[in-house]
Amino acid sequence: MNGENSLSNTINIHGGTVNASIGNGNTLTTNTQSEYNQKLDILIKKIIESSIHDKQEIVNQITVAKTSEHKESIMKILGGLLTRGAETVGLAAGIGSILAL
Repeated sequence: MNGENSLSNTINIHGGTVNASIGNGNTLTTNTQSEYNQKLDILIKKIIESSIHDKQEIVNQITVAKTSEHKESIMKILGGLLTRGAETVGLAAGIGSILAL
């Protein structure tokens, strides 16, 4: 191998839905990336349509974290939304579906 370091990962997936991750735990590179992004986009639209007083700031934070693929930041933002009670009760199902990925 001429002194070069080589790393090869192979994942064989047969049927069903599988979450396969590669990275340091803070980034998301999976076969569910598309579903994850779609759910985030839907949640962002719901936040914009909501009556949350700081919705634009929240949308900006989620968008920046989504663009940089920093899943940990998104999870912290969504977790914070869940603690806001009645103000975000209409978003709980969407948040839960993203946290489950």
